[in-house]
Amino acid sequence: MSIFLEIKKDINFYNKISKQKKFENVWEQRRKNFRNILIDSDNNINKKYFINFRSHKNKFISENPSIKLNNFFKKLLYNHQIKYNKFMYKKMVKANKDLKKIFNSLKLDEIGNPGYCKIDGNKINERFLRHCHFFSILKKKISIKKINYITDIGGGYGSFSRMVHQEYKKIKVIIVDLPEQLLLAKYYLSCNFKKSRISNLVDAYKAKKIDKKFLDKYEIVLVPNTEFKKIKINYEKNLVTNFNSFGEMDKSSFNDYFKSNLLNKSKYLFSVNRIDSFPTYNNNITMFDYKFENYKNIHFCISPVWDVYFIKAFFIFTRKKFFSSRKIEFIGQR
Repeated sequence: MSIFLEIKKDINFYNKISKQKKFENVWEQRRKNFRNILIDSDNNINKKYFINFRSHKNKFISENPSIKLNNFFKKLLYNHQIKYNKFMYKKMVKANKDLKKIFNSLKLDEIGNPGYCKIDGNKINERFLRHCHFFSILKKKISIKKINYITDIGGGYGSFSRMVHQEYKKIKVIIVDLPEQLLLAKYYLSCNFKKSRISNLVDAYKAKKIDKKFLDKYEIVLVPNTEFKKIKINYEKNLVTNFNSFGEMDKSSFNDYFKSNLLNKSKYLFSVNRIDSFPTYNNNITMFDYKFENYKNIHFCISPVWDVYFIKAFFIFTRKKFFSSRKIEFIGQR
C-alpha cells in the first residue's frame, strides 16, 4: 500500500475521534490548522507538503537552517542560521571527539528536503548535530545489550529514532507524540527504511494494549500521546528518552507521564530538559520535578547544546543571544 494511502487512513480515523478536542497547551495550539496543511481543498493528501516538510514555511517543529540554502541571496538572508550552525559545530566537535565518526556513519538524510550547511565536508543542521551528540552519549553511557526498547517521548518526526533504528535494528523503537507529528514520522521513517515495518496511528488507537505481542508485528511503533498508558512492556529492558518536550508541556500532562508505569518502572531515563521552563513556558516545571534523585546517576551535566543562538541584526549582520534557561543532560538507572 502507498505510504500516502496509509497516512490518509490515519488522518480520516483521527478526524473522526478528535472533533471535540480542546487545544490547551502551546503544542496543541500549533495543531489547530494542521489538517488544512496536510489535506488539500479536494480532500487529497498534500504530497508536496510531506516531500518538503522540513523546509516548508508551515513546519510543525523548527529546523535550523529553516529552508534549503541553495543560492547566494538565501545564504545572505539566513546568514545568522549559518553562523549558528558553524558556531555549534566547532564547539560540539571540540567537546565530543566522537562526533565526526557519528556524522560519517549516520549522515544527514534528505527526506523532507531539510536545510543544511556544508561544514568540513559534512551536511550539518542544528537538529542533526544535537541528535548526533545525544546518540553519541547513548552509545557511551548505556550498554545496548541491556535494552530491548527505546521509548522516545516527544520524538517528533523521528530524527533521533532514525539514528537508533539505523544502527540497532534489534531494538524496538516506540515514538510517543502528538498525532500530527506521528503522521510526519510515518512518512519520514517509511522513506528512510522501506523494508521496516512501521505501525499506523490507527493501530495504537484500536489496540487494548501495546505489549510484546503488538510490538512483534513492527520494528517501529507510533503511539499518540493520549494512548501512551497502553504501553505494557518489560520495563526492565526499556530506555525512556526525552529531549526538550517534558519542559514544554503543561503541568497536568507532565504529571501524567511522571506518575505512569512507563516512567516509574523503566530501567533507564535519558532526559535533556530545561533547568527552569520559565520564562519561555509558564508551567512551573523545574529540574526538581524530574526526580532525578530516584535514579542511579550515570550521566549528569549542563548540556553544551543550547546556550547561545544568533539573530539577524540590520538585515545582513548577526547578533549573539543567550537562551533563557540552560539544559540538563541526565541519564539515570533504576
